[in-house]
Amino acid sequence: MYNQSRIFVACFLYLVVGLVFTAVTPPFQVADENAHFFRAFHISDGGWVAERVEKSAGGALPRFLGKDMHLFADLPFDASKQITREEFYARWHASTRWASQNLEFSSQNYAFTPFSNTALYSPVPYLPQVVAIQIAKLISLNTFGAMYLARILAGLVSALLLAVSLYYWRSSPRFQLLLFFAAATPMALFQAFSVSADAFTNALALFVVSLSVYVLQLKESPTTKTVFLIGFAAFLLAWCKSVYIFISIFSLGVLIKKKWRRWSVFGVCLFILAILPAVVWGYIMKSVYVSGLPDQDISPDRQLLFFQTHYSEVLGMFIDHLFKNCRRYVVMFVGYLGWLDTVLHRNVINGYLALFGAALVTESQHRGPNLLGVHHRLALIAAALATSFMIVFSLYLSWTPVGVLNVHGLQGRYFIPVAPLVLLALPPAIRLRHRWMRFLECSLLLAWCYIMWRVVVELVRRYWLL
Repeated sequence: MYNQSRIFVACFLYLVVGLVFTAVTPPFQVADENAHFFRAFHISDGGWVAERVEKSAGGALPRFLGKDMHLFADLPFDASKQITREEFYARWHASTRWASQNLEFSSQNYAFTPFSNTALYSPVPYLPQVVAIQIAKLISLNTFGAMYLARILAGLVSALLLAVSLYYWRSSPRFQLLLFFAAATPMALFQAFSVSADAFTNALALFVVSLSVYVLQLKESPTTKTVFLIGFAAFLLAWCKSVYIFISIFSLGVLIKKKWRRWSVFGVCLFILAILPAVVWGYIMKSVYVSGLPDQDISPDRQLLFFQTHYSEVLGMFIDHLFKNCRRYVVMFVGYLGWLDTVLHRNVINGYLALFGAALVTESQHRGPNLLGVHHRLALIAAALATSFMIVFSLYLSWTPVGVLNVHGLQGRYFIPVAPLVLLALPPAIRLRHRWMRFLECSLLLAWCYIMWRVVVELVRRYWLL
């Protein structure tokens, strides 16, 4: 009973704080949220693949969407810009209601709208947002109402995936705390309750890692239901972002080791569930891709040729860049909110890192011997390093000018799916009695609530003139 109540409390807190984030964050104030909304709306209209027009990628969208989004365009990147409740309501009422005549496809109502930075996403990571937009069309919400509904539905899906992950680890308070803290950093929670494609992608990655490590430590063979859940989730994740392909590969390797024990089966599953989706979508997007920085000399093909001839220099630069900027990326991982223009106070950042530390070093004596061997932990670290390399390498190809020994566009939030791999790989240092472990759990959750209260206060101060 206590294990189930622990899951309920964690997910309840996750939902409450996520909904508060949604309420205090004005429309389209999450990084690239306007472009993600354009892409989700385009998919809801049947535009599964974006179009390329000259040096832009996008699709045909209602003209009023851009006009409505412009109502809050004064807030990003300027911390001195705030709004009152009266201004918010005035802008809300100025937003277009989605009546059927506005959504009729015609040259008068629709026009090509660029959203180059989200045009390459497949429809899969936008499934919750697309459902929300379809509901908004049916009940004639306005643009901002549809956006808030999309945020809420994306957050609910993330909470559901987190709940299932925590349920599988109900016998391990330590792993539950680590998974919860990884999913509920201020940055991760801010993304989870947004229109961003990262909401579903991050939740799905945590779900895949959680269930895969659970299967890895089992003494017996996993059930068919668990195998199906992992395989299907890994397949969906491969459609979300190809840079996370090694998470899917890791999960499939676990299934082969624990279920079938045949590498021929692994090869077939790997191709169908992980590699094929990435290759197919990459081939489709080849004709759509445009550089997000058209004024700079960016060409993935030429950059790849440069890497092949200077690979030792580039790899050394990757390592040097990550070490030199490690602190900044950790801070971004925990909390660069808004359009990455709202940096949380250092006490909030350090407090959250302390939560990770306390959960990492402790384990309950009732847990028994740790069933993750050294080779299991090395496999988790290898998957984390491979995924990290893919993140850095993809940005080197697509956001960095050809021949430049630097990485442009790298952000800490891209490593959110990597965090569970690292956290679950590290062994505990201290074993506590059961009652002390319960006391620690309660204390850490209360500390998490306090940190989130501080985050909400900072968001309110950033956006609202009270």
